[in-house]
Amino acid sequence: LEGRDAGRDAYGTIVRVGSSAGTMTKIKSGGSGYLSQSDPRLLFGLGDDTHAEWIEVAWPGGERQRLERVPARSSIRIVEGEPGFTRVDEPTFDLPEPVSREDALLAKLGFEVGGEFPELSLRDASSGTSRRVRDLIRPGRRLLVNLWATWCIPCATEIPELMQLHPGLTANGIDLVGLSVDVGTRGNVPDYVAAREMSYPVLTMDEASVEALYPTGESVVPASVLLDDRGRVLEILPGWNAEARERYESLAGGGGS
Repeated sequence: LEGRDAGRDAYGTIVRVGSSAGTMTKIKSGGSGYLSQSDPRLLFGLGDDTHAEWIEVAWPGGERQRLERVPARSSIRIVEGEPGFTRVDEPTFDLPEPVSREDALLAKLGFEVGGEFPELSLRDASSGTSRRVRDLIRPGRRLLVNLWATWCIPCATEIPELMQLHPGLTANGIDLVGLSVDVGTRGNVPDYVAAREMSYPVLTMDEASVEALYPTGESVVPASVLLDDRGRVLEILPGWNAEARERYESLAGGGGS
């Protein structure tokens, strides 16, 4: 919008656009700050429509203008007091694809698919016995390492479902172990495990081991890592959602590769 009596920026102008979905209304407003300013355009989404059926502009001074059948996917300039509109050619560009959950997780991990899982200093959460990752791996079997924490709310939802899948995983040649990333709250792990009667082994780590898993310093849980019988990373499963649940069920039901 380009105002005359309303001022160059045409603040306060009301624009209504008619489409197959009904009438859309927006008011031209603006704001600015240090090195920033609002987009001066009014943007209307027309869906699959090839054109706006009509556009009505109500300027602050009371004057009204109406346009008919304005083509979609176009930028136009409407000037107060001048009939019609002019097309504005604007450069276009493609936005980058959003980062997937798995890629976001991989960027924070100290290992990758195809590489070896880090050797960590571990302790059994119940007995306090020292353990190593290689001690958990048995010949001819895979190991599913579930990363979790006592402060993680999604983990509290995931753990009972993993307990239900535990027998199926075992029958399908996959051993399940929980690996807590608690550091300052590590003392809470034994009571947490006991209260939930977790049916699979649960281990804790020292701070150096957590740093080996998450060298960026940001622990992302829940997540699971599937290892082969040589300790190599076969797959990384980020988060707990419908897609992750389906993959876990596949691993537990014999459908996983």
